[in-house]
Amino acid sequence: MWYNYKNSGDQRFNQLAVSEKYGDATQGTLDGRALQEDQIVNNYDARLMQYIVNLHNALRDDKISVSKFQSAMEALRYYQDEYELEYLNALIHPESARGSKIPSQIPVPSTSFQLHNTVQFTPNSNGNAAIYFNPCYLNTNTGTARTTLYLNQHSSLTGSATNDNFNSLDIGLNIPGIYNSYRVVSASLVIRYVGRLDIVQGMIGGAVFFDPNLHAGSTTAGTKDTTLAQYGDFNFAMDSFYTQENYTLNGVRILYFPLDNSYEEYTNLGTEQKGFGMFAYILGGVPGGNYKLDIYVNYECLPNPSFLNYMPVSSCTKGMGTKSQAIAAAQQTAVTDADADKPKKQNNGFWNWLKENVGEFLPGIAKIASTFLPGGAGKILMGATNALVK
Repeated sequence: MWYNYKNSGDQRFNQLAVSEKYGDATQGTLDGRALQEDQIVNNYDARLMQYIVNLHNALRDDKISVSKFQSAMEALRYYQDEYELEYLNALIHPESARGSKIPSQIPVPSTSFQLHNTVQFTPNSNGNAAIYFNPCYLNTNTGTARTTLYLNQHSSLTGSATNDNFNSLDIGLNIPGIYNSYRVVSASLVIRYVGRLDIVQGMIGGAVFFDPNLHAGSTTAGTKDTTLAQYGDFNFAMDSFYTQENYTLNGVRILYFPLDNSYEEYTNLGTEQKGFGMFAYILGGVPGGNYKLDIYVNYECLPNPSFLNYMPVSSCTKGMGTKSQAIAAAQQTAVTDADADKPKKQNNGFWNWLKENVGEFLPGIAKIASTFLPGGAGKILMGATNALVK
């Protein structure tokens, strides 16, 4: 059996690539015959070999395009990183991690989705505001609507004393009852200033807390949680191990990470997993200025059996090997500026140097061999190369 890639430009190489991985049993056609499970090419294998074929094709021509070879190399490297480091990417880039799941020793078929909600708010007349959020909550819409996001913009908030005016905000945590239980894969809270630049002022900060007292409250406007009064003093945030304060224009971004193994257990809908808290504050900001709050939460859920025929479920096939390293990486970037989720520009110094000093095109491998190797060896290598690509 060989896996047929469309438009690969090299069917023979595809056959050889699959045969190398699966042995002689891969010869033949996909005729539906019984196959051993370990001989079936999964989606990852298929895509990985397609990238290898692309890399091979980039080296076939008499003139090798440096740009084409560079693109093939980077695509192969990027795809391998995306597969092997998916959980790491989900933790540190939850904004673009839709469909991610937690690697488990005993995978259970599940489904996943991303909740993204935006809230615009203004600080009080002194430019102060505070937000507290527990991402570990999901509820059904069959009962009382509840939330774990609270905003304090009361006129009495100074940032230097306790204040119990944290009011609940509805961010869509109440969904139809299609799931029985949930767990949080990753989450982030991002605040940016979106007002006039000529009057910008003040600081914006964030912190991560362990607070087992926070509970989900009603989404009814004006509902207060007096247990959050201590967070009216922003000095309390500065004492956290995970904290950072930035200028207003830089914004702030706070990441979720599991505190222990209990955060990987499924929780029934309507029950919050207490403990992990995201706290953000604005100190001396623009009075009445416009600020934007973005909440991203990636949930992995076990569906209600009544809906199994209508929604796709699958098991997480990713390995467990890098889970602890992924959590450690998320802890190191737990609180940053708001633009930390943007991808960093890659350093293409080597490729640029090669193009500037050698040129956009290089001689093909066969030509190089015939030039630098003795006549007989060069002809043999050229013959072998031509046989492979035919």
